[in-house]
Amino acid sequence: MEAICEASDVVILCMGLDATIEGEQGDAGNDFASGDKMNLNLPGEQQQIVETAAASGKPVVLLYLSGSALTVGTMEERMSAVMQCWYPGAQGSKAIANVLFGEASPQGHLPVTFYRTTEELPDFTDYSMENRTYRYMKNLALYPFGYGLSYTSFEYSEVAIRMIGQGVMSQAELEADMEKDIMEISATVRNTGTFDSRETVQVYVRAPRVEGRIPNAQLKAFAKVSLKAGEVACVKLMLNRKAFTLVNSEGERFVPKGTFIIYVGGSQPDERSVELMGKAPQKIEIEM
Repeated sequence: MEAICEASDVVILCMGLDATIEGEQGDAGNDFASGDKMNLNLPGEQQQIVETAAASGKPVVLLYLSGSALTVGTMEERMSAVMQCWYPGAQGSKAIANVLFGEASPQGHLPVTFYRTTEELPDFTDYSMENRTYRYMKNLALYPFGYGLSYTSFEYSEVAIRMIGQGVMSQAELEADMEKDIMEISATVRNTGTFDSRETVQVYVRAPRVEGRIPNAQLKAFAKVSLKAGEVACVKLMLNRKAFTLVNSEGERFVPKGTFIIYVGGSQPDERSVELMGKAPQKIEIEM
């Protein structure tokens, strides 16, 4: 591996998993009968390969091919780029090459949380959801739910809300019909870079403090918008009554009283997302 790196200008590593490691329970050829991998690490000698490439001093692009989250620990910080490719199918190699060589701009955002280690997660038999998924996490994720970079950049402005019907409603009215739209969110999105691309506009709602705790912001709406370099678009999304509810210990939905914060942008409003993206989503406060 050292010789290959020495002879290369750029090292592209294709690492990850396959059906022998992850899959449905009982899959033929699956080494783990349950279909669950044992940890978040790369299997076999892949970790050593990544470490050797990182130590070479050459630019290293790490491509993850898997159906779930992985980590190589602190090695991510030493990569020139990391791309999650999932299992892309027969035309996947062409699509990946188009992104790597600048023929297309990456535009995906993570639908799952990439944790740093399995040690920071609760026991597998703990079903309380405490510190699981972006909705209940206390630790900083390696790569958060909703995170994704692009070759271009997007700027948000003129974020506004419009109440539908009666304006701000009472708690009883809010709880009466959870699926009814009560709010329109609008934002102006501008492609400020030099690549044509698509942006995932994400709307998160953070409920007020309940029982001494402030709930994490939760994704309540999203939309894709295609923008050419320099193009501007007004994006509108709807929020229903259910978007402002929490669930109590009896499994009942309720609308907590107080100040809700609505975030609009290309990522979560959490500390790690802001660190990785270099900017925070726009926010608006509203009393319920």
